[in-house]
Amino acid sequence: MSEASDFDFWPGEWKVHNRRLRKRLAGSDEWEEFEATSAARHILGGCGNEDEFRTDHDGGFVGMSFRFFDPEKKRWSIYWADSRRPGELE
Repeated sequence: MSEASDFDFWPGEWKVHNRRLRKRLAGSDEWEEFEATSAARHILGGCGNEDEFRTDHDGGFVGMSFRFFDPEKKRWSIYWADSRRPGELE
């Protein structure tokens, strides 16, 4: 069962090695790998966190994720936004 402390390990500054499929949901097995940095912190008294992701990969971009914990449902939600698609929140 999820708890508000599930992401207590996350705050700080990190060097990140990324690996993702070039074509997702298409049966692809070709991966791309790239480096990035991430800076994360707790928000909302520990019931949420945010992180800023920066990379030079593929022309470079900055992204942010936000996670929020619902204590009644014991469930986390996550949202993503980045400089490649300003104004969109996924």
